[in-house]
Amino acid sequence: TCTAGCPAFHADHEYNPRRIIRMILLGMREEVLRSPAIWLCHQCYACSANCPQDVDFSHIMMAIREIAVEAGYHPKDRLEKVEEITLLANEFRRDCIKILTGDEDLADDAILEHVRNTVQIARGVTPPAAEKAND
Repeated sequence: TCTAGCPAFHADHEYNPRRIIRMILLGMREEVLRSPAIWLCHQCYACSANCPQDVDFSHIMMAIREIAVEAGYHPKDRLEKVEEITLLANEFRRDCIKILTGDEDLADDAILEHVRNTVQIARGVTPPAAEKAND
């Protein structure tokens, strides 16, 4: 389901896409807009991909955040920081996909290097840059 596939839920069980949707349907506007949980969504779209009701929850979360800021529940700079992080995460995801599909020519060199090093570390291999630093 949407919640089972959500990385934010696995990190913090207080975050639950299904619960947030239920609160919206029950008219719990203030509780939703005040909730720190609305800032935990990673915008990875795992919930949308796994939702049996085909709900695009990631876009709903973006809208909820914007409404919360406009209504004065959270400072505007919080939304700006989250949007900046989301853009960086999307670039990183895009470049990871390019590496996995072999389309590295279109990816940013610095991000590609970071992704390669991350993959090597995950495989238990010390990246070349780390080896040079240890010498």
